[in-house]
Amino acid sequence: MHLYLLVGLGFTSVIPILLEGIAIDAYMRRDLVDAAAQLNGGALYVWLMPPLVAISMRYRYAALLIFTTVTSLGAYIIGLWAQAAYGLPIDERAEIAVTRWILFSISGLVIVQMSNTQRRLRLALIEKNTQLVRYATTQEQLATTRERNRLARDLHDTLAHTLSGIGIQ
Repeated sequence: MHLYLLVGLGFTSVIPILLEGIAIDAYMRRDLVDAAAQLNGGALYVWLMPPLVAISMRYRYAALLIFTTVTSLGAYIIGLWAQAAYGLPIDERAEIAVTRWILFSISGLVIVQMSNTQRRLRLALIEKNTQLVRYATTQEQLATTRERNRLARDLHDTLAHTLSGIGIQ
């Protein structure tokens, strides 16, 4: 399961970046320079948010930083390729890559902290439930012992009264 999750997250992270590069290439082949220049990576925020949330919830902050760095660099490298191949301006892409890295790192940190808190609370709840089960079992055994003692007293008292009554008669 763990390997499938990593592969799935890899595909959902890399595919949008590659599709953006393919779109830039397709626009440039048709001489649609303005349309290619408008592909500034803004749509990648939307497409990369689900993997960001999944990685933040499942893994630690180091994995999140790796994801954020790889996706930001990947989009920036596609921008470098577009500049080298077609002469598209890249100034905006560097700002977007840095902004994405900062925003993803901060939002991922918040999600990682929330997930860690949730894990700690879940473990504490499991521990408290275990203690409650032990307490309930102890109370049940104590109630059984009390009832046995009460029955033993009643039998002893009843037998003693009966024998005393027979003796007096």
